[in-house]
Amino acid sequence: MKMFVVTGILLYVSQQALGVEVFDGMESVQLPCQVNVSVSMESTVVWSREDLRFSTVHIHQQSGDDLSEQNQRYSGRTMMKKEALRTGDLSLTLKSPSVSDSDTYTCTVRRFGQELSRIHIKLKVKEFPHPTWMIPLSVGLVLLFILAAVFGLVFYWRYKKIKRDPVYKLQVVRSAEGEEYVVLPCKTKTHLPHRATIEWRRVDTDEVVHLHPSSQQQQPEMARGATEMKVNALRTGDLSLTLYNPSHYDSGLYVCTVQKEGHNLKQKVVSLFVQEHLMYNEMIINNVFDRTSLRQSLKGSVGRQFMNSQQSSCFEE
Repeated sequence: MKMFVVTGILLYVSQQALGVEVFDGMESVQLPCQVNVSVSMESTVVWSREDLRFSTVHIHQQSGDDLSEQNQRYSGRTMMKKEALRTGDLSLTLKSPSVSDSDTYTCTVRRFGQELSRIHIKLKVKEFPHPTWMIPLSVGLVLLFILAAVFGLVFYWRYKKIKRDPVYKLQVVRSAEGEEYVVLPCKTKTHLPHRATIEWRRVDTDEVVHLHPSSQQQQPEMARGATEMKVNALRTGDLSLTLYNPSHYDSGLYVCTVQKEGHNLKQKVVSLFVQEHLMYNEMIINNVFDRTSLRQSLKGSVGRQFMNSQQSSCFEE
């Protein structure tokens, strides 16, 4: 009978080899180990990994888990069911599996120092595969980021250039009625394409004052003979406009725009203030006004001049 019992026990000793595959990043993986209850009852279960110097992964016995000899890399990462010995389900749960956990694990059942069962589980933890569409998407995002950075640098460079270039700054020009001409300055050191066009426009009336290059007949009717630009303006960069016989009606904002194929390449705004001519001597000689009316007239003229000066100073700011 004893021989039968011994023979029966030896029948449970096996060299089973199972394989388990899982992806890296999973919450946990279970290494299966199922034996007959007659083997597990009152036994000790040792999970080990032979390639490690300290090979013990998990120990479970009748009193519960014994983790005193556990390898530190598995600390807090292994678990077995409390009723494992009573049910024969000796499976080990390994939390947060990683690629480095890949190897062969051995589930060994011993009773009173005698080995009753040995099961090998080959665990393979693979890197989580990235979807194929992620590769072109990642490349596209990288290229988009590079393009955004390049455009950002270009726009920043353009902004700094615009900020430094005096052609973009508002300039105030003062003149007076009776002067032969006044020059609205607009100069640039930037190379301009020879097919570009220059337009001088009055902002407050939205009227074109001068076009370049163009013939005398192509000029606005009101500006014919009254305005002039240098013939080689685009080559020299001197885009200034000469306005002949200025009057106080010419006071206002003027914008010089360099265009090519509908795109603005350069712009400059000039504020022109033409002082109105006062006939003080004629008023005194003709005795039109007495001293009181003359004082009031002078006060009104100075007041208008002050208001116009205030307007021009706003443009300077």
